[in-house]
Amino acid sequence: MRRKLKRLVTFLNNIHGPLLAFFTLALVGVGGLQWCTLEKTDKTLRAAQRAWIHPYSVTLANSLAPETTGYRLDYENVGREPAINVVIATPRPRIVNPSDKAFSSGWVGGDNGACKDAQPNKNGLVIWPSSVRSAGGEMSYGSPDRLPEDFRDGNEILIIEGCIGYDTNGEAHYSGYCFYTTRFPRQSGGFEWSTVPCMNHNFAR
Repeated sequence: MRRKLKRLVTFLNNIHGPLLAFFTLALVGVGGLQWCTLEKTDKTLRAAQRAWIHPYSVTLANSLAPETTGYRLDYENVGREPAINVVIATPRPRIVNPSDKAFSSGWVGGDNGACKDAQPNKNGLVIWPSSVRSAGGEMSYGSPDRLPEDFRDGNEILIIEGCIGYDTNGEAHYSGYCFYTTRFPRQSGGFEWSTVPCMNHNFAR
């Protein structure tokens, strides 16, 4: 009986160290998982509460007989907090041929680099959350360029992209937009131009 007890004590002494290390590592692992879960939950809650600016449409200044590259950008705040210090960057639209490498079935080449000029600042706008879409008004990017005849003849398209920068929850965020023009015949004769979102260059971050 004493031998069995001695063997048991020896066995427990031998496994004490490994067991302690195992349970210590297990506790560390559980603590790490809890921290990751809390951090993820916090990010999810912040994302649910913050402002989200959605540029949802672009309309040419004259959709029936466009003469210049002037346009109106419409946007909305679909979040729960006001977007403050809002700055809208509107580079000059590009006129390209549909067969150009810069455009392929809605995919636009290069990057939407407009956000570098959309840094939020205290002189910016405030966009309040709303369940009703609001018109953003005509964008100003200098004097609108006059459209060439090839555009009105349907041989060229206009690529309109830009970026909206804003602050929410103490952080800067950006909504990039990109639209291109398309022409379709009217029942009463002639043509009308509308815009379609690009396949890329639209983002929220």
